[in-house]
Amino acid sequence: MCAVLVLAGRRADARFLLLAVGGAGVLTYVLKGILQLLGADHDDGRLSNFPSGHAAVAVAVGWSRVETGAHTALDVVGGAVLGVGWLAVCALLWAPGARKR
Repeated sequence: MCAVLVLAGRRADARFLLLAVGGAGVLTYVLKGILQLLGADHDDGRLSNFPSGHAAVAVAVGWSRVETGAHTALDVVGGAVLGVGWLAVCALLWAPGARKR
């Protein structure tokens, strides 16, 4: 996506997207490392699963869409609510073990 923005002459938008998404990934990785050094993880020596890098990057991508003018804040919040709502329906109806409840 950054390359597409650069090719479209939107270098500032590309820089913002790269910093938002890349920064979220770096901060997540650093925090995982700190938690491991402190012994606060319970993953048998692997990097901690907390916090979720995927969730952090998803938030950064959503907000970058607002900043680049591709969506409004309401668009992004609406998409997040739709995603969480649909996930809840799927978890209740079709997740492994859903029928056992």
